[in-house]
Amino acid sequence: MKDYYKRSFAINSPIFVILLIGTLVLGVMLRLDISRPAVLSSQHITTLSRFALTPKFITSASLFFCWVEFILSILTILALYFLGQNMAGKVAGICAAFSFAVYPYFITNLYTINIFIVFSFVLYLLSMYVGVHTMSKFWNLLAGIFFMISCIIEPAIIILGILPYIYFLIKQRHVATLNSMLFFLIGIIVILGVFGLLALMGNNLANFIPIGDTLFSFVDGIKAFFSNPLLYITGTIWPYLKNNFAYPLVSGTYSYLHYFIIVLSILGLLYSFVDENVRILSIILIFMLIQAFLMPFDYVILFLMFILLASFMVDKVVKDVLEL
Repeated sequence: MKDYYKRSFAINSPIFVILLIGTLVLGVMLRLDISRPAVLSSQHITTLSRFALTPKFITSASLFFCWVEFILSILTILALYFLGQNMAGKVAGICAAFSFAVYPYFITNLYTINIFIVFSFVLYLLSMYVGVHTMSKFWNLLAGIFFMISCIIEPAIIILGILPYIYFLIKQRHVATLNSMLFFLIGIIVILGVFGLLALMGNNLANFIPIGDTLFSFVDGIKAFFSNPLLYITGTIWPYLKNNFAYPLVSGTYSYLHYFIIVLSILGLLYSFVDENVRILSIILIFMLIQAFLMPFDYVILFLMFILLASFMVDKVVKDVLEL
């Protein structure tokens, strides 16, 4: 029996292709049940206007943007497979793709701005990981581009962008990593320059990337914590953790899946400090949590990180059991 499963889950086994296709089909079917909104939300208009789109155009193209969000959600399933595969293995890729396909938060929030955040951030992680390991100028440039797009959508993540490159620079201690970081920064500058110029021409610079508000919120959070740590923990940090970890109790669906992923992600986080393949994910998650405790932070990316670390843990268990 063990030899059978070992052959089935071998690296070149066609079962992964079959599972990926099945996951994509399942993701499409689950998302077809979600009703499209008649009009886009104010958050859509505020965020998409940062890309030099007028509110009038955004409102008139509601159906178009709904279809874009639907397609991006399906493409995210595919991107997560390749991200998991590159970081840990094909089992991790399938687990990450499947978890995203059936995760209730990502299904119920299909027609929100969150899907743009998740899609661009997954592509950033994928490009960054491939870029720092292959020292490819192209992939590091893409990482900078996708990260800056993520920042335009969700400015709160701007502190996290350079973190993986600093980690790999300390770890590898190679001049090529500095070169990778340079092309990452070039990608950031390209997107910042293009859309910043368009925002300036459209008199929308104040709404482009509210970095000042982000940094001030972070500083205010630090001041509030040190002024009364106990009150801040009980009044801010604990409710935030409760709202994140107990989300299905509010939505009433898939609670067991959510808690299973949370437990696996905690185990994956702990194990990543022994196995360095996905250690950078744990570092990013820890910094995200610290940042989230100190300032407003959309937990959509936290759920994404939980999925990735849980998938890594499943991949590790499968490999150890089957001795792959």
